[in-house]
Amino acid sequence: MAVTNKGGTPVLGLDIGAAFIKVVEMRPSKGALSITGVGVLPTPPGCIVNDEIVDPAVLASAIKQLLAESRIKTKSVVASVAGQSSVVVRVIEVPKMTDKELAETMKWEIDRHIPFAPDEVVKDFEPMARPTDDPNSPNMAVLLAVAQNAVVAGMLQTILMAGLTPVAIDVECLAGARALFDVDDAYPGQTVALVNIGASKIDVGIYESGTLAFPRTIPVAGNAMTEAVSHALNVDITQAEHLKKQHGFVPDDASERWGGEAPQAEEQFEFGDFAGQGLNLSAPLTPSAAGIVPPSAPDIPIFGDTPQTIPEPTFGTAPAFGDPEIPPAFGVDFSPAPADGPTFELPDVGPANSGPVEPVVEAAPAPAPEPVPEVLTEAERHRREISDAFMPVVAEMATEIKRSVEYYTTRANDARVDRVVLFGGVTNLPGLNGFLEKELGLPVQIAGLPAATSLGSPAVPSDYLQQIAALIPVAIGLSARNAIATAPVGKKKAA
Repeated sequence: MAVTNKGGTPVLGLDIGAAFIKVVEMRPSKGALSITGVGVLPTPPGCIVNDEIVDPAVLASAIKQLLAESRIKTKSVVASVAGQSSVVVRVIEVPKMTDKELAETMKWEIDRHIPFAPDEVVKDFEPMARPTDDPNSPNMAVLLAVAQNAVVAGMLQTILMAGLTPVAIDVECLAGARALFDVDDAYPGQTVALVNIGASKIDVGIYESGTLAFPRTIPVAGNAMTEAVSHALNVDITQAEHLKKQHGFVPDDASERWGGEAPQAEEQFEFGDFAGQGLNLSAPLTPSAAGIVPPSAPDIPIFGDTPQTIPEPTFGTAPAFGDPEIPPAFGVDFSPAPADGPTFELPDVGPANSGPVEPVVEAAPAPAPEPVPEVLTEAERHRREISDAFMPVVAEMATEIKRSVEYYTTRANDARVDRVVLFGGVTNLPGLNGFLEKELGLPVQIAGLPAATSLGSPAVPSDYLQQIAALIPVAIGLSARNAIATAPVGKKKAA
């Protein structure tokens, strides 16, 4: 990693998800990045519908509240956009050609790969050089990223209404990868599957030595688990979410009860849209296009650096995030089975040869005792009901992640995945990473804070920072966007 922001100006990374708003403020310091502010707050219900911000006023109020509670005063912000149907990132192959030829070709290729009208999106592309590419191949890989104007406009409008100054808007999963591969330079030479398990979707990105090789979105995640609990226990969604977070866990025998081989990967894999993945697109958006014309409104880069112009409800106090960590499973109270069963006395037949002895009639063998059921406390029984309700969804999630890995590894003889790194709100579910390790047959770990970052403010409790580490990789990557030196996709990063 090379820190390029020598002035030490802090930048706010803003990650707005379906479940939580996450903010991280970092300041370049002595060749590293210092975390000077951090916060997490639940996203107000109803503000985001089908990946689009529909109530920027309420969302902006929540952001203001979060910044005030987190004691963050920085106004310069880098935010991200994502969406299952509004942000598309794909790795495509085209014949090898010059940059000028590629620019002309991509005008037609983009139309083939996006489900929106070309005049309704911001877009960019970039040639890639993956480590596993055959240098003699007649084709070349190109990373394509597209976002709908309405999604970008909604994000910009929210930022401006929150009183912040937009520096850039990025794409979510690229920011998450930046936190691991650029800020930290983790896993050199390895192929890593980054799996971001959020509320509405799972983003899978497989990276070869830090270069994106395979993106996919899986449209089942934390919300589906909550709905399963709500249906099984006949409680509303709010209560089901609370039960899932406070008492849910993945049982030790989950692989035996719910595991299994993933379906055979199809020859033609249906990706869908990979929300939260991205490329440094060059597509700026003017504040006027978002419906706001503040004084001296700046044009800001959207996913990149080359400008291109594209076309108040009451907010209640949201509860502070408090303790975001899912508490560990509490002890299981199994009462021991009775140690003393019924006793039998042998008959006294007297001394040997003392007289005639009645023939001994052997009694029929006693039937085997019924197995003693586990004796569970009421609390433990309730916890198992919660987990039993959502485990079929977790099993489906594991199967789809495995299908993604298998599809990637079957495309080439030497393709492999060395490890899986999890982040996102669901990853703190006790027992999840162990279950995924068994199902995927790969090392699985939960993302922590990048080693190249340090705690730079007493206002940020270190224990709280560790608790939310798996929630904030995207926000860290956004905050670091302009502070680190990176090379174009697929080329060696600056030292």
